[in-house]
Amino acid sequence: MAEDHVTGGDVLLVDAGPGRVLVVLTGFIELADVPDLKAALLEATRGDGRELVLDLGAARWISSPGLGVLVGTHRRIVARGGLMVLWRPQRVLAANLSMLGLDRVVPVVHGDEVPFTSA
Repeated sequence: MAEDHVTGGDVLLVDAGPGRVLVVLTGFIELADVPDLKAALLEATRGDGRELVLDLGAARWISSPGLGVLVGTHRRIVARGGLMVLWRPQRVLAANLSMLGLDRVVPVVHGDEVPFTSA
């Protein structure tokens, strides 16, 4: 029996305090979701945001263009001295990140506590 596949995903910006932003991705982030993802990440990285955590705990899949947006966002943050991490990806997504070598470009963190480094 095939697994149900509901298209579309959601991107939720959560203000986590001065200089820190948490972005929650859910569902299947497909090509149609990439403009919303890009807009949300541009908004998240405006201002004094030095740390960006992308919570992937409820993300089932991220398309190749979506992964490209994540890499571009990571480059922008690092270029201005910031930090971005991918937090608690599900097993299949974590394996995909590893297979593509993205876990060597963007830090991947597992665990229950939000991995901000600053207070």
